[in-house]
Parts: sequence; structure tokens; C-alpha cells
Amino acid sequence: MMIWSGRQRIRYTETLAITRAASNEEAKEVNEAWDMYGDALYPYRKSQEAKKKQEQVDILHRWVSQGPVLVTPEQETRHAARQRKLLQKGQAVLSEREKALQQGEIVRISSKLWRERTGAKPMAVGKAKRRDT
Repeated sequence: MMIWSGRQRIRYTETLAITRAASNEEAKEVNEAWDMYGDALYPYRKSQEAKKKQEQVDILHRWVSQGPVLVTPEQETRHAARQRKLLQKGQAVLSEREKALQQGEIVRISSKLWRERTGAKPMAVGKAKRRDT
């Protein structure tokens, strides 16, 4: 049965190609004759199309019966937006510094060596003590 159906489908497609090549595709009579031929060759086609259409309608009814679809945009909080911008800025600065380091414009130097060369005092870590004056 499946082989016969496949051969019929091939014959149907072949005939379609011949009729479209030989006639004006816009002609109403040709389209009606073609539909009649298709219905004769595939009598189950209309019932299958009706069944598919009914299934689609049923799916839409189920979807609509669930209520309205609510779409709310997800807004970024101010804190998250600020953090994202700071991260992007930091990444840009880091990439610029890495380029400068590769080109020899910047030399890595430790903080201890920096203090020795410049005479800078070490930074205080922790709470600052308040002096009463």
C-alpha cells in the first residue's frame, strides 16, 4: 500500500509539472481541474486537512482558555546596571594597560620597589585614628 501510494504521489507530481509547464498557471479552469485530479488521486487529502485544521483550532482554544498572556519587561536594577558599567570600564582599562605593557610603555613594578625609588610612605591599612586637637 505504501509503495503504491508513493508511486501515485510521484505520478501526481509529474502531472503537475507537465500541466504547469504547458498552460497558464493563473487560469481558473486549470486550477479547478488540477484540484479535481488531486481529489481523485488522493481522496483522503481533504479529511486529513480538515483534521489538521481542527487540531490547530483545539490547540488555540486551550491556549486562550488559560487566560491572557502577560508580558512584563525585565528591568535591570540601578545597582546591577552600575556594576555592569564598572565591569566594562575596568575591562577596557585592563586591556589598554596590557597593550601598553606589551609595547613596553609600562614596566611592572612592585609597590615595595616603588616606595624605595620614590620615597613614598606605605599606605595605612585599617581604621584611621582620630586625633583630638
